[in-house]
Amino acid sequence: MDKLVGVRWGDLSEETKEFLLENSNVWDDIKEGECIFDLTENLSVSGCIKCVNKEEGDYEYLVDNDAIIYNSQCGTLEKAKEIDLDIYNVMTVNEAAEMWGKTEGAIRAAIKAEKFIPGIDYRKAGRITLITRESMEKVYGELE
Repeated sequence: MDKLVGVRWGDLSEETKEFLLENSNVWDDIKEGECIFDLTENLSVSGCIKCVNKEEGDYEYLVDNDAIIYNSQCGTLEKAKEIDLDIYNVMTVNEAAEMWGKTEGAIRAAIKAEKFIPGIDYRKAGRITLITRESMEKVYGELE
């Protein structure tokens, strides 16, 4: 998750944004206006909530594309960084399973259990799922 610290919200894929907002909490249960979204235990981003339909209780959660994700324990950041994807640190789930001594099904189950962030830790490329070495180390430990 630390790799998201300093990343501009607009640089994330739509899938990643949706995943983070679905799992977020809002400070002080704000129902409308400016707020902070706690995306995870250590990641936050500023945004706002807009009431779409009060009778139905529908709200829209908005984050400016220029908002920078920060570690809530360290405070906000002024300058964004680029997302770094090194082609040599990305592999198929099958390759990762072989390297870590896991089954492909176990890794896919971990993906389904949301232990990995879509668009950051893994992504689908057609019928193939690609996953980063860093995310595998985060969940299963470093290779010996």
